[in-house]
Amino acid sequence: MKKSTAILSHLCIFALGVAVAVVSKNQADGETQDPVASRNAGSNGASGLNPRSDSDNRRVSSREMRAGTDRATGSKSSPRESLRKINGITDTYERQRNLMDFLDGLSPESFADVADEFQKLDHYGNTGTETELLFQAWAKVDPLAALDYMDSNPGMSRNRGEVLEIWAVSDPAAAEKWAVDKHEGDGANPYLASVIKGIASYDLDKAYQMTMAMPMGRERGPAIDAVAKALLMKGTDTAFAFPDTIQDEH
Repeated sequence: MKKSTAILSHLCIFALGVAVAVVSKNQADGETQDPVASRNAGSNGASGLNPRSDSDNRRVSSREMRAGTDRATGSKSSPRESLRKINGITDTYERQRNLMDFLDGLSPESFADVADEFQKLDHYGNTGTETELLFQAWAKVDPLAALDYMDSNPGMSRNRGEVLEIWAVSDPAAAEKWAVDKHEGDGANPYLASVIKGIASYDLDKAYQMTMAMPMGRERGPAIDAVAKALLMKGTDTAFAFPDTIQDEH
């Protein structure tokens, strides 16, 4: 087999992915204790104050939000009402933390209503992270419903890859079948890269085989990058040897 010159573009993607991963790993290895957290811990200990902070109180409120309970009245709130309350939190960290708690306790059949309400709300700032959280949580309980919702609401489809990735972790065969059935035409399948990314996290051999079966093209680049990053977890030498295995029969 001869290597195609088209491989060069994928090697660039691979090199960039490995470089970013190496830098991130080095930064993580060099991290020390958060000085802000240390100061807070020290001040609490020195002053003898009750360790229950405003943040803890907000956490209790978020648990009640997750259960759909109105703290003032003790009455049940609908998922849409709970979402509106969470959306009204101006502190980005607290809003997203409350949203995660809320989504963790949401029933599978309630996600579509919550997504509908989410689209109607006036949000603070960029909603990209909140949208990701919504569909990541949905993917864990009913990925097919999440994907069907995206088909009906194209404006929410930018997180399709994440749904497929999460689905591929829990049910790789079903995720791969969806990707194959959904793809139309003779070109490279744009959905498979996300499936491969999920599979690479626990089955590198399978992910590698699927990547090598993809035709050369930009759709193959993210799959190569996913396999390379998974290989990096096994060691830098193994990861950098990976490009030599990328061959093209054409």
